[in-house]
Amino acid sequence: MARETMRRRGMSSLVALGALFLFLQSMDVATTQEGLRAGFPEANPIAAWFIASHGVLGMYALKVASTVGTLAGVLWLQYRGGNGVLVLGAITALVAVVVTSNAMLIGGGPAGVALAMVEASLAALGRGAEMLVLLLTRSSPGVY
Repeated sequence: MARETMRRRGMSSLVALGALFLFLQSMDVATTQEGLRAGFPEANPIAAWFIASHGVLGMYALKVASTVGTLAGVLWLQYRGGNGVLVLGAITALVAVVVTSNAMLIGGGPAGVALAMVEASLAALGRGAEMLVLLLTRSSPGVY
């Protein structure tokens, strides 16, 4: 009984951390795009290769794959009795540092972080809406 209660508490913590992780991943994409647009290079060599080879869609593909892989690994760890909450917490903290660093570069220092994050979020929402419209209005033969 006690073990089941601990497992449920762990899962609720995992869900909350997962939501924060997903939010921070989206902010990483948004701040990275704004940084690239402002002329900053991508610091992650793997992401830089994906961007150079496949453009922004390569960055999206890498981000989706790494996010899904991370969440799947953490869920598997939690299921097997490991401490998925601790692992996801550490990874989420690392992503928060990356997002803050991106925002500081874009915003020109600590004073510009909030403004940079808001601008990146609004820009990402706009681009997301544009991509959705393009996907919905693109006509393909044989697809209805």
